[in-house]
Amino acid sequence: MKILVKMMACFIVVVVCGQSCKQTDSTYTTIKIDPTEKNNGTKVSLEIDTIISLETCDASLIGRIEKVEYYKSKYYVLDEYHTKTVFVFDSIGKFLNKTIKGRGPGEIAGTSCLDIDRVNDEVRILDHITYNLNFYDQDLNFKRRFRYYNVIRSFVGINDSMNLAFVRISVKKDDEIGKPQSYNYAIYDDSLSVVLDKIGPLRRKLANVHVAIPMSKFGNEILYSCIYKYDIFSLKNKTRELKYKIDFGEYALTEEDLDKGMDYVWNCRIENKKIIALMFLFHNKEFVTFGYPFNNRMSWCIISKSNGRKIHSNDYTEQEFPIAKIVGVFSSDKFIACVNPKDMRKFLIQNNKDEEASKIKDIDNPYLVVFKPNIDGNS
Repeated sequence: MKILVKMMACFIVVVVCGQSCKQTDSTYTTIKIDPTEKNNGTKVSLEIDTIISLETCDASLIGRIEKVEYYKSKYYVLDEYHTKTVFVFDSIGKFLNKTIKGRGPGEIAGTSCLDIDRVNDEVRILDHITYNLNFYDQDLNFKRRFRYYNVIRSFVGINDSMNLAFVRISVKKDDEIGKPQSYNYAIYDDSLSVVLDKIGPLRRKLANVHVAIPMSKFGNEILYSCIYKYDIFSLKNKTRELKYKIDFGEYALTEEDLDKGMDYVWNCRIENKKIIALMFLFHNKEFVTFGYPFNNRMSWCIISKSNGRKIHSNDYTEQEFPIAKIVGVFSSDKFIACVNPKDMRKFLIQNNKDEEASKIKDIDNPYLVVFKPNIDGNS
């Protein structure tokens, strides 16, 4: 199947200020992926643990799920682009509450980020329209908010005093290179106002192409990736290191491609000629998973941290696992995927569950599927 190559990489330590994070020498793994390749016999499976039917009512209608946070037996569901709302459901899918659209206290005009503060038991939701960070309790009852003053699309908390944010940040003269420079990420203080460090240099003429925000936190480790590159970095205890290099072969952007500018790069993505970035990224104790658009669908890969083996979305049939998008982490070895009603009905029929399938309506909310990857040695 694909080839895993272990390599050593040495990096220069970059320190922007006294509280910034250091980048260290690291051992990383190169993952070679052919997006067109089918499974050649490697034993893989996606073991379904639970299928959750999210209650469908006038108050709980979801357009498209971008992210799910599972915390204390509740599912927090982010619909960023359609309803611009965060919903909360209990462990069996019963609708409990949602955010309110608007610009007043406790209201949200545009949701671009959902983050759970597991230390203070708070739900944090970023409103990129009003530039407010809103705080809620576990039932999505509003508590407080504060304004921030940067064009931040998403963030995760590093600790009580630092946050990693996905943001287009540019400086007129970078201290390291002596000329203008743009970045993918910045490390901010707890108010999202003071920049402590800048991460992920970005070509300035390509800085305006908008793609998804590839960040993930599990425990005290954050994984992140950058636009136009396929490297996955780890940020843990104020230390950055390269963990994975994803090699898409002929479908990877080259330096020559990038030199042709933003229009060319974006057309490559639209025409499925090149993969411009990882479009989602999640990890837990046992696995790392990421997605990328190819052939008008979202493909994905799951990598075992213990043995380096992988599952690719081409490796299973629709009878074995429904067409799905991975949207969150459930536990140390399980992920959450969402499945639209039509694909869930098709999956159930193919598995001789016609009675269950007959109850599904096209207008139902998406289904959540909690599953565990089994990749040869993982069981």
